[in-house]
Amino acid sequence: HELSTVVYGTTIDIRTSKQKFENFILKFKLPNETEPLYPRLIAEAIEEQSYNINLNCLNLKAYDEILYQELIKYPSHLIPLFDLAINDLKERLQIDMNIEGDEMDNIYRHMQVKTFNLATSHNMRDLNPKDIDKLISIKGMIIRSGDIIPEMKRALFQCNVCDQIEAPLIEDGQIIEPTACSNCESTYSFTLIHNRCAFADMQLIKVQETPNEIPEGQTPHTINVFAFD
Repeated sequence: HELSTVVYGTTIDIRTSKQKFENFILKFKLPNETEPLYPRLIAEAIEEQSYNINLNCLNLKAYDEILYQELIKYPSHLIPLFDLAINDLKERLQIDMNIEGDEMDNIYRHMQVKTFNLATSHNMRDLNPKDIDKLISIKGMIIRSGDIIPEMKRALFQCNVCDQIEAPLIEDGQIIEPTACSNCESTYSFTLIHNRCAFADMQLIKVQETPNEIPEGQTPHTINVFAFD
């Protein structure tokens, strides 16, 4: 039997959602324009070595309401899926981009989808537990920002006995260090190879309600936000 591609606990079929997003990227056109928008943005991102594609969510909503709702409800599943689709398309479209020489190396850099411009915005005071794990938009003023610190995205460990390399998964920001070598079966023999690990920028910012949203006589609400990449 064919393995299920439905994400556990959801109604999302990975292959269907990925194909729908690829169709959107390849076919969506702005009003009064004849050429699709996002292939051009992919080419520009490669040329500028930015590796980010800014996804206007209202464009997605206009093209595919169901996929937009999936994104709002399950962003932790859909955004990595969108990243995968963008990178697959990037390699398929490279022939049409007329990129030569050193710029060809940029084709293989991993691109990320950055979402913005949702259809609705939340008031900070209205946030509650039902918004956990959802994609939401809030308005506010940044009143404080911390230092940029590195967050490990990929860890490589080397066995001190046989030099075997292991790349364990990082789950919820926690590195699961291997306890036994799959090659020589030594236990607790691994050392982290710092210069071969991959990191992303992380920054803590504090956001405060805008003055027109603060009820009379109330103190302004603030939210701590972790910004990545």
